[in-house]
Amino acid sequence: SGMPSFSEDLPPGGAEQITSYLMSMTDEQIPMRYAVAAVPKPEPKFSSAAERGKHVYQKYGCTGCHGLEAKQGRTNFNATGPGQEDPATDMMKGEEPTLRKTVGNFTRDELRAKIQNGVPASGVAKFNPNGPTPPLYMPPWKEKIKGQELEDLISYLLSIAEKDESF
Repeated sequence: SGMPSFSEDLPPGGAEQITSYLMSMTDEQIPMRYAVAAVPKPEPKFSSAAERGKHVYQKYGCTGCHGLEAKQGRTNFNATGPGQEDPATDMMKGEEPTLRKTVGNFTRDELRAKIQNGVPASGVAKFNPNGPTPPLYMPPWKEKIKGQELEDLISYLLSIAEKDESF
């Protein structure tokens, strides 16, 4: 399945909250044991744009594909990934980009455009050109992440970019 495992990323009670949400999408009465009664907490205060950007990264679920703190991309069948050699057998090694390794190659404007416009499924690099289209792709976020949140997210991503010291 193209669905990544979120078991490491869910906070305590996260599975129950997801269950409550999914059960709310029916006409049936939700059992009380699944009701989420807590009032949302106010957004915390941050001392820098990069800290606020890390919060935005977590708030909008970027960890779902790019991993905690952008350290490891999730498995994405037949996408290009590390350690692939044989197109017939290594399609399982495909993954979403590890942002720490890739965002340093973009300017602020390029990152802004990539986040706003996303990357369609047809734009994900296939490891095996004759294989299936990778199931995970980046949707456009222009209607959800915008304004100061977008700028803070870009600041965070640029702050964690691995520096190329080969020069």
